[in-house]
Amino acid sequence: MKQVSHTLLLLSLTLWSCQNAAPPQDPSTDGFTISAGYPQDNLIWCDLVESATYIPLETSRASLIGEIKKIMVWKDNLIIWDNTTYKLLRFGTDGKFRNLIAEPGENPGQYRSLNDFYLDTLNAIIHCLDPSINQMLLFNLEGKFLSLGTSFERHQLTPIRVHLFGDKLYTFTPPALNKKDDFLVHKFALDGTLENRFFSGDHTAYSSYAVENVTMSLHPELGVLFFKNFDPNIYRENEAGQLVPFGKLQLPRLADPSFLEEGADYIAMIEQLSASGQTQGIESIKMTKNQAWFTYANQGSLHYNLQDLRTGQTLSFKQISSSPSLCPFAKIIGHTREQFIGQVYVDQPWTPGNPELHMDSPPESESQTNPKYQLINNWLEAWKTRSASQDNPIIALYTFNDPVQTQ
Repeated sequence: MKQVSHTLLLLSLTLWSCQNAAPPQDPSTDGFTISAGYPQDNLIWCDLVESATYIPLETSRASLIGEIKKIMVWKDNLIIWDNTTYKLLRFGTDGKFRNLIAEPGENPGQYRSLNDFYLDTLNAIIHCLDPSINQMLLFNLEGKFLSLGTSFERHQLTPIRVHLFGDKLYTFTPPALNKKDDFLVHKFALDGTLENRFFSGDHTAYSSYAVENVTMSLHPELGVLFFKNFDPNIYRENEAGQLVPFGKLQLPRLADPSFLEEGADYIAMIEQLSASGQTQGIESIKMTKNQAWFTYANQGSLHYNLQDLRTGQTLSFKQISSSPSLCPFAKIIGHTREQFIGQVYVDQPWTPGNPELHMDSPPESESQTNPKYQLINNWLEAWKTRSASQDNPIIALYTFNDPVQTQ
């Protein structure tokens, strides 16, 4: 009888907690908090991934890639910025090389250097940011130079990052490269008209890039969100053109009130943080509609975080384990509306029959009805296309599990 009473009590508490649990929020209307949880010591990458589509990029003399700096996926196109050759390359989502879009050089239609690029999906035009002339260069997907685009020279700005949302261009310029005003972020129309400016202040007093850094991230529905170092707020532009807090950022040092006090000595703060190797802000963040993948450096270690924007649940970890023959770790380099984009580094080519390095098929213990079986099998099929370690990387389109399910 006592056991039955305990069972009924447990059932009642369970029902009560389910009925009173906070309902999932809609991140597009309710806002959200980006927060880092207590990092796990280890994480098996294969447990984090729900499904993956692997795209081995074609390797040829014309399409050779060293390191992917940035990638954008649109329809059946992969637009890739190679950080080794500084070329912009176009592949299909089948991995086949299509054409060179742009490359550095001194000839008309070439950029001397490249700080960033963005794809105008409304017009299928690629905007390349050339800091040597402080102007955008416009190309079509086939690699034809169209014209010079937005000019920043007359505004005395040398932006280092751009984001395009609809027909608006957002730029970030560090104080040292801003010769006209004291704003860090500027908003332009595509015809070059300056429409708005954000994040003003007396930046000359502490012009360190480590302090005066604004990370911009594009949410597929919310548009551009702004994360500023030493600021616990996430900002968004409202319909009136005002920058307003939309959510909160909670990282280890940002959660310390002593570092958020008005009038804080930012120079002393930077010196203290540099000496301790701790973080002052978010390093990078990619967002699908309902999830965020973000990283920050703390005490010399890179911390990875996956967060569900609807529930606020976060999975944090410092180390990621991956078996090259099962499910390899990928560097997250981009996102679509529903998926994250990763670059998989292939350290060793496929050599069938070597049990120490490879498998010819997923383990027998994994049933074919198990989703992990298909995940592993998809990777093995992609890996078999790599005959040399110098081959082009493999792109992965990931759907991640809910953080709660992975823990």
